[in-house]
Amino acid sequence: MKTIVAKFGGTSVSDEESREYVYYRLKEFLDQGNKVVVVVSAMGRAPSPYATDTLLSLAQDIDGQDKDRLISLGETISAIVLGSLLKKKGLDAVILTAEQCGIITDSTWQKANVIGLDPTYLIEMNKQHDIVIVPGFQGMDREKRVTTLGRGGSDLTAMLVATELGLDEVFIYSDVDGVYTKDPRKNPDAKKYAVIDYDELLGLIYYGAKVMNEKSILWAKQHQIKAWVKSTWSTSVGTLICNKEELNGKCLICK
Repeated sequence: MKTIVAKFGGTSVSDEESREYVYYRLKEFLDQGNKVVVVVSAMGRAPSPYATDTLLSLAQDIDGQDKDRLISLGETISAIVLGSLLKKKGLDAVILTAEQCGIITDSTWQKANVIGLDPTYLIEMNKQHDIVIVPGFQGMDREKRVTTLGRGGSDLTAMLVATELGLDEVFIYSDVDGVYTKDPRKNPDAKKYAVIDYDELLGLIYYGAKVMNEKSILWAKQHQIKAWVKSTWSTSVGTLICNKEELNGKCLICK
């Protein structure tokens, strides 16, 4: 049985209606005979009460590890809320903690660097359950203290989880149905990439495109993990991110 890694951004889990769409996407994977490891971001954007920026506004006088503990709560809450919905609908889902996910980092608060992976518990839960829910954006240092991976760190979590499970593909869901030449919400003439290679995407990120977390793409390139960028609310094929050699003459930009 194949395992799918699917990451859902903050808008995808922001309210009950949005989480219903997440349920539909996961049910599609299950109906195709797959298991799913779900990585979730914090719910919504500020001023939503559990959004990362909202939690950061509470941490103005908090530094170091306590700040990481606080801002990691958004993803933890998101995982528990989504897990509750899936269980209510009769799906076999389990919710992991940051420690159980086995992402080991240094102690660089708010921008921790990954120094190791311990997939033991995640692999076991993947064997036992149809759906494993992982809070994104966080890890644990050697002293079992919660750390956070930096802005957009849930994208990196998805790549790390794929590596732990020996997979070479992830699905990244948000409110945009792929990677565009410009922000499609502000530029009606923006063109969507059908396929884009790691280096070109890193170039877009370097020049300010808020597409995906830079570290996640660097990890994907190093470990040859393909990523599909899709919309939670759409059945559009989305954009495939892969190695340049795999493009094989494919159209880069949709007409």
